[in-house]
Amino acid sequence: MKIDYSSEQLRTFMMSGKLYYFPKHKVIQSTDLGLVLGLIKSGYVQRYLITPNGAESNQGIYGPGDFFPLTLAQSILLNQYIYIGIETYLYKTMTNAQIYYVYNDAFINFVKKNPIIYRALLIEAGERLRVSIQRVENMSLGNSYLRLAHQLVFYARIFGIEIPQGIKIILPLTHLNLSEILNISRETVSLAMIQLKNKGLIIKQGRSIIVPDIDKLESEFAR
Repeated sequence: MKIDYSSEQLRTFMMSGKLYYFPKHKVIQSTDLGLVLGLIKSGYVQRYLITPNGAESNQGIYGPGDFFPLTLAQSILLNQYIYIGIETYLYKTMTNAQIYYVYNDAFINFVKKNPIIYRALLIEAGERLRVSIQRVENMSLGNSYLRLAHQLVFYARIFGIEIPQGIKIILPLTHLNLSEILNISRETVSLAMIQLKNKGLIIKQGRSIIVPDIDKLESEFAR
């Protein structure tokens, strides 16, 4: 895949920031804290929404090379507030993670001197839109088994590596993670995983999930 020059510039600038190390399950940012812009060097981070009644909803997962929060970049550069509400967003590590951080003022000055970075941010916005479309698609399936198959195909494509047995999802997913992502019970996830495994559509290798034939798994919900 061709690497976009503006995206490389953005990542190079972010890597000039300070590198922080975070342990697994650490809340690293929230709407209650002073937000800064980050680039993940290693590890995985989840974005959660906490509603006024205390319920948690997974809003997205970021991995190595991902820039966040894009909504903060939009607000400080364009005075465009994507979300206005009473819910709280937080970012929490799924694994041990290394993240570069830069302060808002430094980022604003960098973009002013390098307006091509707006292209990189547009590309980032496109990636977020792709995730949002996938979530809407997933919800429309209704059936929990089909929704799980759909989610695993998506993760295999964005967090997968090819191995002799198929595509290995390198994102560390537990049944609890999947239940939070799909907003269904952990028991329902476990039953659906058993069905997928019995059909030979996935292989469990320790905590890893392998998809032997992604087209065959996709055919479960794309009939």
